[in-house]
Amino acid sequence: MTSFFFILRTAIAWAAVYFAFLIFSLTVVFPHSSPPPEPFLLMALFLASFVVSSAFSHLRRVRLIANQLNAGTLAYRQRRQIEIPFEAGEAFDIVDAAIRELPGAEQVESARDSLQVRAKIKQASPYKNHMPGNWLMNWFSSRSNQILATVTPCDETGSVTLICEPDRPAWTDWFLVDDGTNLENAE
Repeated sequence: MTSFFFILRTAIAWAAVYFAFLIFSLTVVFPHSSPPPEPFLLMALFLASFVVSSAFSHLRRVRLIANQLNAGTLAYRQRRQIEIPFEAGEAFDIVDAAIRELPGAEQVESARDSLQVRAKIKQASPYKNHMPGNWLMNWFSSRSNQILATVTPCDETGSVTLICEPDRPAWTDWFLVDDGTNLENAE
């Protein structure tokens, strides 16, 4: 049921954009004439097939990574709280090294005095651009993710708060999928 609502949510968001475009086209571009409906219908079918196939492939990839589908695994923005049985300085070194070793890690900034690590992760397409309409996805979204890790000292351990998210505004989550890359980074 979660899968159905995920696909429905994405389709409704794109349908709202399409209808806004349609209303704009019919009132501003063609105010006094009746345009042929075929191009608009063809555009709607193309958009619907692209949106549903992207959402479905995101669901399949998340199921492959997490072996389950729920709101937490389907989210594009992942948050983890990890307890590391080392002193905060050692925990910071471990987290810093782990983030630097992630595939595609670039622009890694670490501040030992505040025990924070920020990094941009180049998002590799798991499908190597074989999905139809992938050029549209590349045009709309930045193809990178960001990671913020903060180590909090506890008694004799370190607690790490890890945030993995796309490098784009949160409102775009209604329209674009990340193919489970942030879930993969968090895991």
